[in-house]
Amino acid sequence: MRSISPLRLLATISLLALAACSATGKAGDAVSGGDGAVGSGGSVSSVGGSSPDLNLGGQLNQGAGGATVGGTPVEILKTLPDGFTKAGTEKPEDTSHGGYKVVGPLADVPPPKGECGNILRIIVRDFQGSHDDFENAGDWSSYQVASPIGASRKPEKTSMNGPLHFEEWYQNLPDVNQPFAVDLWLEPVGNTFVFDSTLFLPLADWGYKDNYSFTTELHTNFEYQGGEVFTFRGDDDVFVFVNGFLGVNLSGVHTAQEGSIDLDAKATDFGLEVGKSYTFDLFQAERQPTGSNFRLETTLSFTGCGVILPPDMIVK
Repeated sequence: MRSISPLRLLATISLLALAACSATGKAGDAVSGGDGAVGSGGSVSSVGGSSPDLNLGGQLNQGAGGATVGGTPVEILKTLPDGFTKAGTEKPEDTSHGGYKVVGPLADVPPPKGECGNILRIIVRDFQGSHDDFENAGDWSSYQVASPIGASRKPEKTSMNGPLHFEEWYQNLPDVNQPFAVDLWLEPVGNTFVFDSTLFLPLADWGYKDNYSFTTELHTNFEYQGGEVFTFRGDDDVFVFVNGFLGVNLSGVHTAQEGSIDLDAKATDFGLEVGKSYTFDLFQAERQPTGSNFRLETTLSFTGCGVILPPDMIVK
């Protein structure tokens, strides 16, 4: 197998991070207070189930005076952090934003501790190109996934067409894939934070520059303030869930496509109330060796730091 492997901001945006909470409820219901609430006095929606309190830093807000988490200032990194590689570009004239760092194989990486500013942890799972759903797949068509997302916070394919083994994409399966922990640095660009690569091969520093068979998984929470937008542009498959509801569906193998969520426009459909916190889940797959685009831009106010969901933790 080849290895491959965010702040309420200056007025409108916040950093991205990962957190899981032991709050129970259903999609559309925000659960406030109690054990597992994000930060101090925060509230988090849980879709169809519960999970242990894995919050590592509390709620983060940023105003004109800078970012704070639980009353403690958080440093927002404006330049590429030490040890990070600048986001890749396919052509010299392309511009990119942000950077990444391969922390290591997931089995060797403990959960992050403390505050992470505008750095976001994701899981990247490497697959062999010979896998039925990747380079040699026979069905590149679009397909449907369930909404709302289930208690596991993993997407479920609901149509007969599309990939044959979709259930393998976002699970740790030693005989099928190899999971890595990767940190993304979201670069401040105007009043947004951006990670933008037209050559997203996150494990290139490990010597696997030509690996186009991998998936990306992100879980976090955000505080809805009103007026936020989240945009993702990429290939191939992309699914974004807000409070458990599917907001972006770019399924199938394709050139770079863009999906955007105007949270105010979707507030009623997604059960959002200003001042409360909700889950945010993003899944992406790169399945063919003809390009790898990954652009994430947001004005959301995310909370927490970096957490891997309990089923994905590897205990030695």
